[in-house]
Amino acid sequence: MEIKFKYIAVGVLCMFILVINSCSNKRSDRQTFEDDYEQILESKIITLEKENINSKLNNQYLFIGNDSLNKKTLKNFTSQKKLFFYFSENTCAPCIDETIEIIKKVFPSYIHDERIVFISPDYPVRFRDDFHKKKLLTLERHKLGIPLEITEVPFFFILNDKLEIESIHIVNKTKFFKTEKYLQKIAQKLGFR
Repeated sequence: MEIKFKYIAVGVLCMFILVINSCSNKRSDRQTFEDDYEQILESKIITLEKENINSKLNNQYLFIGNDSLNKKTLKNFTSQKKLFFYFSENTCAPCIDETIEIIKKVFPSYIHDERIVFISPDYPVRFRDDFHKKKLLTLERHKLGIPLEITEVPFFFILNDKLEIESIHIVNKTKFFKTEKYLQKIAQKLGFR
């Protein structure tokens, strides 16, 4: 009886070791997948930023909020450097919310600072006058006309006086710290604060 118990105990111990080993391999596989995903995502973001830097926007009429009577051209609107935050209605709400929190942290007076502009061509009209206490910029043609818009990822950009994108940053929801670093750099470069 005692020998039978030892065999059972050894068998249970072997099964336990196999289960633990199997679980650790699954964790390792999962970690490898997550690491690969992060690398692929980061590589895609870098590629998209490179493809869109120096893209030229067409001059078009725009207005702020729902005030379509006070139209300006994009060229006139950007006579002073501005930081644009572009997002789509299809951008996940938590991503937008977290990005707004970072904006608040880096630019505490962002609500009243006209150099910080939110653009969302497809966001519901009811939010044009109050999106996180900021008015949305509305474009006459509803699009900037750059390839990045098709991806519907949230991004920041700055235009030069020729309406070319001179700085761009795509928000990565797995690395919000990079967005904060980018915004701090822009705040310093453009004299925000």
